[in-house]
Amino acid sequence: MVARRARYDEQPTLEAFWVDPDPLPLEPVPSPSSPILDVPETAPPQARPQRTAQPATLFDIEADDTPPPLSRELQDALAYRDPALVKQRAQHEREDEQQQRTRRGAKPAATVADSAGITTPEPDVFSFSSQDDLAPATPKARIDANLAALRTLRSIQAEQRAATPAEQAVLARWSSWGATGVAQVFDEDRPQYEAIRAELRELLPEAEYDAARRTMLNAHYTDASIVQAMWQAVQDLGFTGGTVLEPGCGSGTFIGAAPPSAQMTGVELDPTTAAIAQALYPTATVRPESFADTRYPAGHFDLAIGNVPFGDIVLHDPATTRSVSRSTTTSSSSRWN
Repeated sequence: MVARRARYDEQPTLEAFWVDPDPLPLEPVPSPSSPILDVPETAPPQARPQRTAQPATLFDIEADDTPPPLSRELQDALAYRDPALVKQRAQHEREDEQQQRTRRGAKPAATVADSAGITTPEPDVFSFSSQDDLAPATPKARIDANLAALRTLRSIQAEQRAATPAEQAVLARWSSWGATGVAQVFDEDRPQYEAIRAELRELLPEAEYDAARRTMLNAHYTDASIVQAMWQAVQDLGFTGGTVLEPGCGSGTFIGAAPPSAQMTGVELDPTTAAIAQALYPTATVRPESFADTRYPAGHFDLAIGNVPFGDIVLHDPATTRSVSRSTTTSSSSRWN
């Protein structure tokens, strides 16, 4: 038995393994009387018996620097204990994802096959680098961007197709109608917005027009820099992938900044905004409904992330109410069972 320090294991432990190679056949040793010198120089040299190659095991360490599979897995596991390495690896994953998305426009469209084996182009997923790629800042620019996004949305819906990268760039400028200087569009007492209201009534069915008016109070979307910082914090805390809920996704900024390992589900009350989010991020699930009506099994999501609107609004949750009524305390754990 031979014991040695594992070359790729960072822990101060010893591995022990058996070494039992097949012995090489012994060559006969010539005696002084053997006619060695009488062998013609042209005689072909006798082939030396070769050692039979032994199958590699998970614990074998070869002469090169390639770690065996088990050691590589241990090395990755040990590396994730270091927060600095976790952060570095997460940054590399984001950079790789950004490069892949940047190159996507120059490559032929990928295809996916359905259950019948019919291949269709894989839909493009919008990618942004900063707030400059999203909603503008001034009220006039926001109104113009909203109208352009609505025209684009109606076009792709009428043609029943996915949005092109150029159309997604227009849709991404959508900011809904909650910002100061934008919400006044729905004020019937402001005649300066009459032309805009008239176009909105042409672009929006009555139900969606009314929904846009009702959601003005909460239609405020988080800046891209804050979203990126929150995802960075989540990954620094150890999130490496899984199912993720965004309970008030808006146009999908948290979905767009998510790492590739996250399977995103967004909930958005305004149907127009939900449709835009789905067109921007077709690989995610966007549910156009009130979060009060959203139903998933307990424990379905690995993570919830977002920046939902805050206000003095009380929702009725039957599960929470029953949990509190059975308890004499109001601890946080009992309220959210």
